[in-house]
Amino acid sequence: MVIRNVRQDNGRALLEMLDHLRKGSRSAEVTVRILAAADHDGICAAKMLSTILNRTFVKFGVWPVMGNADIKDQFEKLKEDSEVQSMVLLNCGASIDLQKHLEEVGDHVKCFVIDAHRPVLLENLSKHNQRVVVLDDDPIAEARGERAPVEEFDESDASNSEDDKENEDDPNESELVKYQKRRLDRQARLRRKRRRLREHFLTSYHAMPVAMSVFQMARQAAPPSPDFLWLAAVALLGYMDVGLMSEHQYSRLAWEELKEALDSANSGLGSTGPTQTGEDSDEERQPAAPVRSAEKGRLRFESDLRLTLYKHWSLEESMMHSAYVYGTFELHRDVGVRTLKCFFATSGLVPSDYTQVFRHMSAPVRTSLRKLFAEHGKAYGFTENRIFLDQFVQDLNVVQLENLNQLQVSSSDVVHIIISMLCGSTPALEAASMAEQKDHSAVNRLEKEAMWDNFYRAYDAVMCDNPSLLRQGIVEAVDMAKAVQTLARQIRDTKAMKATKRFRWCKIDQPPIIFRHPLAVRKLAMWLSQTLYSFKAQQGSELERPLLVVVRDVIRDAYLCVGATPPSVSDQDEFGSLFREVFKKNTSLRYCYDFFDKSCIEVHADDIDRFLTALKLIS
Repeated sequence: MVIRNVRQDNGRALLEMLDHLRKGSRSAEVTVRILAAADHDGICAAKMLSTILNRTFVKFGVWPVMGNADIKDQFEKLKEDSEVQSMVLLNCGASIDLQKHLEEVGDHVKCFVIDAHRPVLLENLSKHNQRVVVLDDDPIAEARGERAPVEEFDESDASNSEDDKENEDDPNESELVKYQKRRLDRQARLRRKRRRLREHFLTSYHAMPVAMSVFQMARQAAPPSPDFLWLAAVALLGYMDVGLMSEHQYSRLAWEELKEALDSANSGLGSTGPTQTGEDSDEERQPAAPVRSAEKGRLRFESDLRLTLYKHWSLEESMMHSAYVYGTFELHRDVGVRTLKCFFATSGLVPSDYTQVFRHMSAPVRTSLRKLFAEHGKAYGFTENRIFLDQFVQDLNVVQLENLNQLQVSSSDVVHIIISMLCGSTPALEAASMAEQKDHSAVNRLEKEAMWDNFYRAYDAVMCDNPSLLRQGIVEAVDMAKAVQTLARQIRDTKAMKATKRFRWCKIDQPPIIFRHPLAVRKLAMWLSQTLYSFKAQQGSELERPLLVVVRDVIRDAYLCVGATPPSVSDQDEFGSLFREVFKKNTSLRYCYDFFDKSCIEVHADDIDRFLTALKLIS
């Protein structure tokens, strides 16, 4: 069993991993293979780790993965690739038996796993497993005093069976009493063991974002880098944006860990060299990237308006596509739109300002916008802790400003950009003929090509140092915001939302193609949950509940089901255990349950009605 807590021993977990990667990469032919989940956290973590490996002169490659099947395919390729001696899995891999796959590859590969998805498969934590190193960062479990039941998993019942055999002869009465007590004790221990194992696998949630874990390890080992700080901030805000983390958790981590690191970096901008710490002071081993100069961009932490892409859009359009404003003003109704116009008038905003792209608004209005919201928003139901969000903002340099709408970009903006890029489709897939769509191998190939292309575009865009990618990403993010708002309004207007005792659900048969991606469906689910319940102007008797969104995928002839449990309801996923219970009772259902996020599943179109009926009966 090899488990390392990333927050202990002053970054030793990262340094030990780098030592192993460096020692295995002394030959020019040997490489490290990084498998990164194709989500915003995987991108940010991969960007950080690639910077570290470049600085330590380690040869590596980055491969995006969408599900466990992609990881297994990568292991298959290793059988004929002796150059790879180390694998690093970022926000993926903890839910499959990595030791088993390593044994099939050979004895030359070691695997390092940093995964926020819980639970972790106990085979990866077993004492019999020495080739998988789990870098653990789970403050939620630590705060509860919980631990994975590894000892219970490794226990053998051999001694129990031997005791039973020894006592099979007819004992006298006193021996019979002792025997019965021992037997009852063994049965009680066995029940406790089974309960602990069952609770472990039924507890589904997200621990610390992987990019935050890598940032913490790098920060402990060397001075904090603004580049790394930016990546950690984007990953952290992304978790809140898609409903995997509460706003309270986000604020606490942003203030206590990232803001503190920013203050430390600002106080030491002049020192970019390695810190001398005895044996670990070799310059090659410093994992932090050089501190960025003022010419490349200035990073700051401030209270910014919680409006979707408002610095790259018109103020009116941004407010129409921001969940908090949409829910508070009830913008799906004509009276809500009139209320928005009244807010503009009361605030002194004229149409020539709020219909213009932010950069072209008059300078006095642009600089006083936050003050106007603070002074006049309260009369319209806005509260400061909702309309403002503490986040990181980056100034763009002169080269980047060409043809861009704004001099700044916030971590919230980049989250929208990265997620929209990841959800993009390809013309080849959209134009596929019916015959090609029925060929699952052709669809899988086209989808994998799209996933790779989207991942690398987002990977190159996340640092905001590529003007063309940034412009393209803003356009895609605006299009996605419009698609989410339009489809959510259609669901509301058609009264498509249904309710069970435990959750609400809706089924969409003709969605835009962007909703073939689970991240887009999760964005839709969070928008519905926020505008219908948590941000609703008049709080009625309806309580916020978990929400299941079921979306038709015509190309795959299936339905993508994504469950979203609002953090205000529970800090754990409510749907993973429900899905498993349904398939345990209905073995004839056809489905694909391969996503890293266990609240996502794909069900064959012909079986979706039976699946939903069974799910409602369980609830």
